[in-house]
This record gives sequence, C-alpha cells and structure tokens, in this order.
Amino acid sequence: MKLSLKRSRSLVALYVANIIISAASVGELYTVWLMASLPVEVAERGAVLVTQSSLADEFAKGDTVAAVDGSSVRTVSELGHILGRHEPGEIVPITVVNNNSFLTRDVALIRTFSISSLAIRFLAGVIFLIFGFVLLIKRPEELTARVVNMTGLGASVLILESWGYYGTPFFGVLYRMLFIFSYVLVPVLLLHFGLIFPRPLTRRNFAPWLRLLYCLEIAFAVFLSWSFAAAAASKNIAVFDTFDQYYNIAEWLFGIVSLAAFACLVMNYRRASEVSERKKLRWVLVGVSFSILFYLFFEELPQMFGTKFLVSEELILLASTIAPITFTIAIVRYHVFDIDLLINRATGYIAVGIAVFVVYAGLLVTATTLLGKVFHASNLLDTSIAAILTALIFE
Repeated sequence: MKLSLKRSRSLVALYVANIIISAASVGELYTVWLMASLPVEVAERGAVLVTQSSLADEFAKGDTVAAVDGSSVRTVSELGHILGRHEPGEIVPITVVNNNSFLTRDVALIRTFSISSLAIRFLAGVIFLIFGFVLLIKRPEELTARVVNMTGLGASVLILESWGYYGTPFFGVLYRMLFIFSYVLVPVLLLHFGLIFPRPLTRRNFAPWLRLLYCLEIAFAVFLSWSFAAAAASKNIAVFDTFDQYYNIAEWLFGIVSLAAFACLVMNYRRASEVSERKKLRWVLVGVSFSILFYLFFEELPQMFGTKFLVSEELILLASTIAPITFTIAIVRYHVFDIDLLINRATGYIAVGIAVFVVYAGLLVTATTLLGKVFHASNLLDTSIAAILTALIFE
C-alpha cells in the first residue's frame, strides 16, 4: 500500500513537472526570437575574431573585431555572450582593427533566426513534448517510459531555448539555467535508458552507481548555473571566460555519456535473444542515430573545434524529431510497425535515387560537353540546353 502510494505521488509529481517544463519550454522560444547578431559574419582565426563579409563603409572583409559594447572579444562564445544582453535593432558600438588603425562604429544588431527557422524549432520541440507526454500516459507504471519522458522534456528545452537572449531580468537567466540542467542531464537519462531497455544490461546492481552519476551531474549543473549567473551579472568578460571553460567540460561530457548510452543499446541488441527485443532496439537505434549522433557529429563537434556546422541547424532539428517517434513505437507499438521492412524499403529507395542522380548527372555533363564542342556556346546556354534534353530523355 505504501509502495503504491509512493508511486502515485511520484507519478503526480512527474505530470506536474511535465506541465511546468512544457509551459516554460514554449516560453523559452521568445528568448530565441530576441537573439541578436552582428550584421556581418565573423569567424575565429587564431586568437582573434575576423569579419568574413563587409558592411557598407563601416567594415571591410578581414577586419579584426577588437571590442563589442565596450568589452574586448576574442572568441565566438564571448561575442555571443555580449550580444545575449541585447535585442535586435539595438545600436551597439563595435571596434575593429583595419590597417593597424582602430575604428569604432555604431551598428544596429539584426535578428539571428528567421520566422521559418523558429517555426521549425517550435515544431521539433513540441513533437518531443507531445510524444513524451503520450508515452507517460500509455505506460505510466513503466520505468523506461518515465525515463524517456524526462529525456523528451530535456530535449525540448534544448531545442526551444538554444543559447538565447538573457537580458530580461530573472527570467532570461532562469531560462539559461534550465537549458544548462537539460544539457547536463539528457545524456545521463539516455544512458539510464540504455542500461534498462528492453531489460537490464547486466545482472549486477548498477543502481547505486547510476544514482551517484545523477548526483554528480546535478551538482555540476548547479555549479554551471551559478557560474553563468555570475557571468550575466558582470560586465567583466573574464568572468564569462571562466564559465565557458567549465561549459566546454560539459560539452565533452555530453558527447562521452551519449556515446556510452549508444554503446549500451548496441550491447543490448547483440545480447538480445528474442525477436521482439531486437525489433524494439532497432527502432531505438534508428532514433538515436538520427538525433543524438546526428547532433554530435554535425553540430557539436564542429562547434567545439571552432568550425561551421556541417549541415544547417534546421536540418539537424528535423532529423531529431525521428527519435521521439521511434522510441514511442519501440515501447508502445513495435509489433504494429515492421522495422525490417521499413529499413529494406528505405535502403532500396535511397539506392534507386542515387542511381538515377548519377545517370542524370552523367548525361547532363556529357550533353554539356558535346554542345560546347559542336556549337561553341556559352557555359550557361550549354547547361540550359543540356538540362532540357536530359529531362526530355528521362520523361
């Protein structure tokens, strides 16, 4: 009776947490809408920031950005932190070095994300919220469903908040703290799921070690949040640099723990003896591959090494929405959807698509070359006529 009452209370607490975090997550999208950027592209080059484009008579391509709003900047992270206090349209003094001369100009900041980009972010975040909540309703007594539900809540926070505007007193910093907690705990929740789904990975009692990991990660999240609050309250960029160093550790931990969770799922798949368990794990592995691994290799690693994202952030967000769908199918409806048939058909369609593209490209190049030799036409005319002829052949 006491155990049942305890479970009921924990379930009610989980429902309340879902409602509160869902409301906060949707509200966080407003901070992303208020994210501001410079009207010129910048990139790290050595220990300085260099403009990658020009802006009328104010900046030239290749200028070194020395200071923004009175604070010296050397990295993209420092620039983002300074601009995080400002909204689009605000006028901010920018100091650059051009031909060994310091030039200061007042520049109007622009909006970072377009409406279409925000719409994609909102869609992805809401999908994680809905599927997590549905899973909790369908399997309220299952530990795996609860863990996935909390993982979905954390993922929605990461998607909807991003690294947004924090200039609003209290709420701006509070949203960033919520982001930090989600960023630290989502990989641990995924690891927890990998250790128990579809059955415990090992007969040994790993619960004490898992609780210890949760405690350490929560303590680290509290420390990071306190460090960011100090950086937000200070105009000294060195305070933010201290926070940024510790946040770099969080980025490495995110990758390491996520890969450990993926490894646990692979080990579970190799050890699974029942067909039903293998089908469940295939669905899960598909979801993890298109969400966590896609994010790690195409966004997180390039960002950690100071390079551009390998694919657009919108594509990464859309790919991540596969995860809540496949996880829900694996836990609730795996027997209705044949994962093997889906993978075989997808592989066949992709192979046919690649073959058609290769043939089309080959015909296009051949036709363009022949037209150029016979008629000595311009490259644009060659390509246009060749494309029309190739399209007619395929028709």
